[in-house]
Amino acid sequence: MNNRLRFKKVLFIITSIFALIVSIVGVFNLDMYFSVVDESILAGVFTQDLIVLVASIVLLILSFLLDELSMKKLIIIHGILGFYLYAYGIYAIEQIYTFL
Repeated sequence: MNNRLRFKKVLFIITSIFALIVSIVGVFNLDMYFSVVDESILAGVFTQDLIVLVASIVLLILSFLLDELSMKKLIIIHGILGFYLYAYGIYAIEQIYTFL
């Protein structure tokens, strides 16, 4: 495995672990959202954390299975990273800031 692919895999794994931790905290500790989110959209925030949780697990698995010839896996990984950018970008734009 070349160094460039190894570096990408490390970055993908780190990203998936951070997103996994944040989504687990969000799913099991909804209290952190009460001060920053209206109760009417709390279900959407919870659902987003569930989807990020699943996406993080998929990203983690694909990161470990990635090799030089797996273009489909790389496309899926970049799609998940784009989803992260959108999902957490919405939080930043809407100023939904928690302790995480």
